[in-house]
Amino acid sequence: MDKFEQRRLALRALVDSLGRGGINMVAQKICKEASYVSRMLYPSNKNGAKRIGEETAELLASAYPEFFGADAPAAQPAPEPPSNPPVGSPTSSGEAPPSGYTRLPVMAEASAGHGRIPEMEVVQHIDVLESYVRQRLGANPKNLRVLTARGNSMTGVIEDGDVMFVQPTCEFTDDGIYILTLDDLIRVKRLSVSMTTGRVVIESNDGRAAEELPLKEVPHRLHIQGRVLGSWSLRRFA
Repeated sequence: MDKFEQRRLALRALVDSLGRGGINMVAQKICKEASYVSRMLYPSNKNGAKRIGEETAELLASAYPEFFGADAPAAQPAPEPPSNPPVGSPTSSGEAPPSGYTRLPVMAEASAGHGRIPEMEVVQHIDVLESYVRQRLGANPKNLRVLTARGNSMTGVIEDGDVMFVQPTCEFTDDGIYILTLDDLIRVKRLSVSMTTGRVVIESNDGRAAEELPLKEVPHRLHIQGRVLGSWSLRRFA
């Protein structure tokens, strides 16, 4: 039995233990749609049920350690490491990080342009200076994910290729820059609430007009996946 089948069976046991409405309860706990959890349990086509990937496995382990605590997701090392601190080399999650570093999961790239179909799974792990995370970002390393921005819509704040440090959340807690899914496209945008209209304002940083959503449409069209606490850039000079 491979790790994906082990995860599926653990999820089945968890849902069964929660009783009626178990799928909805799990989905809410890990900030996913109920249909997403359902697809991991039940085959929807000849290929079988959706595999429980590394990012989802980590969310489940954090929310339900009694069911997933022993399931340590494996990461795939990348062939080419980033250049300089505070970010170290991509590494296997099976070996300990160097002294003074903390290990963060790297997610599939997010778009800072027109967006694209969501793909938010762990692709590798990377070692980052723990002092950088705690002092510069004011965050607990255990609650962070790393993404690479693609696109220029947030230029001047977040550039194409910047390393973003993201705190997973499904809630809009305050004005700021968020990783979000809008109409099934992943975007990196600034969110705020208009004091004039009371609508949620979605802004880029490249001069294009802001988008506004009535509050009643937000739950159906906009799904927050994380808040960007900071970013790190490498500038190359010829």
